[in-house]
Amino acid sequence: FGGNPRDSLADSLIPGVCLFSRWHEKERFGRYYWDMATTITNPATQTRTEQRAKRPWLWNVVLLNDEAHTYDYVMEMMGELFAHPQEKAFKIAARVDEDGRAVCLTTHKEHAELKCEQVHGFGLDRSIAGCVGAMSAIIEPAEFGEGDGEEGKESGKGGAAG
Repeated sequence: FGGNPRDSLADSLIPGVCLFSRWHEKERFGRYYWDMATTITNPATQTRTEQRAKRPWLWNVVLLNDEAHTYDYVMEMMGELFAHPQEKAFKIAARVDEDGRAVCLTTHKEHAELKCEQVHGFGLDRSIAGCVGAMSAIIEPAEFGEGDGEEGKESGKGGAAG
């Protein structure tokens, strides 16, 4: 099959374990081949795999209240940036007003960072004369303790305490 022996499919299927110990540079029947004599364990790869497992997979985008934006502004932002229907956008606006924070979206880290930046760049609330900027948002690891996490997504209780 040729190619680099380090790009073997078997190596990628079992992290940290190399099923083939030697790559032979000679050809047999017009192809390079592996000698399956021994199994070698690579502890460094196992450690890297364990570290990946500890990182959170899901992140919350949390909208923070600043008392300088209207419900209409929050609902418009939720519709444009997160594609939330009006009912869900209203619930998020009410939650931000009541609790000072609300989870807008739970997703992977890169997408959460993008959405957080989009909230920061959404612009002024044109209906308030003294508005000086967009709302604030943060991202935090999603930690669902009760139920299926739906309560945390809308209520802001899915992450760190506010």
